Amino acid sequence: MAVSVYIKSILPQRMKVKLTVIDVLAPYDAPTPPRYFITEGHIDEWVYTPACCDKKIVKTIFG
Repeated sequence: MAVSVYIKSILPQRMKVKLTVIDVLAPYDAPTPPRYFITEGHIDEWVYTPACCDKKIVKTIFG
């Protein structure tokens, strides 16, 4: 299932995005493969938590 949404607000301090569903879309074929922006080197870790957030740091460490 796919839907169209409207972004009501982004709250980086709380790591939340508020969305409103606008429409439910008809089934569709598989999406096109993602386009990657990092094409060289190695990513050691990816931090999801914004710097302004007071919550626990959320990250992925790649081995």
